[in-house]
Amino acid sequence: MLPPDGFLRFPIADADQRKRAEALQSAAEKLQTKVGKGRYGTEDHDEFLRILAQTGVTLFVSNVEISERAGMSQGYVSSLLRMQRRVRLETMLSILNAILEVARDRLEPDASAEAGSGLRPADRLREASEIAAILCALARREILAIEAQLPNDPLVAEQNARFVEVLRTLADGFEQISNLLEAYLSAPNQVSPPTQAIGRAQVLGQKLTSWLKKHGEELVGSGAKLSLMTAGVAALNVCGADMKIATGLVGAAVLGPGAASTLKKTIGTGRKKRA
Repeated sequence: MLPPDGFLRFPIADADQRKRAEALQSAAEKLQTKVGKGRYGTEDHDEFLRILAQTGVTLFVSNVEISERAGMSQGYVSSLLRMQRRVRLETMLSILNAILEVARDRLEPDASAEAGSGLRPADRLREASEIAAILCALARREILAIEAQLPNDPLVAEQNARFVEVLRTLADGFEQISNLLEAYLSAPNQVSPPTQAIGRAQVLGQKLTSWLKKHGEELVGSGAKLSLMTAGVAALNVCGADMKIATGLVGAAVLGPGAASTLKKTIGTGRKKRA
């Protein structure tokens, strides 16, 4: 199950995330200009795949949306990242154009003015409340869909149970965040940050990060689950939580189990080899 169309188009407010998004945008523009002359080589293809692999977690957008914006089937980008195959020049340009469209959505000038301001502006608070409510509804709907399944494979059943567990945590947490933000907004003359909502987002973010460290590789190859977790990480960023590690873990799931294992070691969840 994917978020409704346009749900992930909120602007990036965190200053560090904006820098990464701007760097990705610049790289995509540079490659688009280069290959737009009519040909591309091996280095260009490698750079294209690198940009594409980083797009989801840098711009908070699903592979499905990039595929659709580029005029491809919903699973095209996910398949391309798994297979690492070469594409026609026209296809590469279409995908780069889709990435740049999303980048422009995320880097709107009015969003830049709010960068680093957290959850203080009332419009950002309302946006965060609405996003939290939508994530709560999406998580509860996905729980019903998973519980309706009756997999014969015990391993799949165990993975589904773990995913339902984290979805329940997300649903309850986002419901609390939305309610806290609504209560804050309904009180007149508020001038201080909504500390209760931010605190709840931080706790929820820690729980989600912990789950991703343990089970993030189970998302590999599952477009619906990966899209939902990407949305959850993005929403918690908007709600004031520090999701840098979680963002990286979701990105590793896009690239595959090998990348996930490597990333786990670099953030301290595995043993580092000594020189």
